[in-house]
Amino acid sequence: MNLRRTLSLILLSVLALTACNGAALATPANHKTPVVAPAASDEAPPFPPAITAARQALADMLSSQPEVIVVAGFAAVEWSDSCLNLGGAAESCAQAVTPGYRVILKAGDRDYIFHTDQTGEQVRQELAAALPQAAVKARQALAAELDLAHDLLVSVLSVEEVEWPDSCLGVSQKDVMCAQVITPGYRVVLEYAGKRYE
Repeated sequence: MNLRRTLSLILLSVLALTACNGAALATPANHKTPVVAPAASDEAPPFPPAITAARQALADMLSSQPEVIVVAGFAAVEWSDSCLNLGGAAESCAQAVTPGYRVILKAGDRDYIFHTDQTGEQVRQELAAALPQAAVKARQALAAELDLAHDLLVSVLSVEEVEWPDSCLGVSQKDVMCAQVITPGYRVVLEYAGKRYE
């Protein structure tokens, strides 16, 4: 009886497998609407006029074509003065909120930062100051936390050497023990989209 059961099971398995390998099914006709891919374009996406003006300013500065300048990122900002926060010592700047953009451009392997007004009539290059590594890392950390395309979209407003009162850099946290030892470091004030971070 056990042999009969085993043979029946094998016979059913063979029949099932044979039925699955029956005649090949006809391929259904393709009734899908063909999708035509748009033609590739070398044109850059449309940018606000101020971004285009910054791109042109860098192209002029480098004696190159604007098409070789890559817009790595930009952010709308409100500058605290009419000199776009880049006024020189001998310059008289009206203390008026000036809407505009902070623009990150790339030419070759180098990044350039520009400040513009909203229309692009005023374009100024931000010269990179030699920042302490702590300020660079703070800017990168904030950019990552805010999920920004480029860390240079974050402005470094000030960097000040300080001696913190403890190993937690003066920031008390619940359930965290801090060594009560003077700790040298920096106070870094950053800004993005009109909001300050310390």
